[in-house]
Amino acid sequence: MTFLIPQSIETARLHLRMFTEADWEPLCQMFRDEECVRYTTTIPLTDWQTWRWMAGYLGHWHLRGYGPYAVVEKQSGRMVGPDNFVSRRKSRYICLPFR
Repeated sequence: MTFLIPQSIETARLHLRMFTEADWEPLCQMFRDEECVRYTTTIPLTDWQTWRWMAGYLGHWHLRGYGPYAVVEKQSGRMVGPDNFVSRRKSRYICLPFR
């Protein structure tokens, strides 16, 4: 598979990368939190719904050649959320449900 964007990006504070199975539990914790999902899913998700979201993130990479990154805080090594770069016709927006 040829990806259209880098699979990994690093800044001084953050590492953006493709999701891995190890990201599922932290993602479950985020998607269970009403405050974290207020502007994304709008309602908390069950663990199996979160699994499907994560599978969708990975599937997007493999079907479209790009997709959401898992955002990892370098200092702690903690995955703090998805970046959700999404192309909507002519505009782009970012939604960051960080904890």
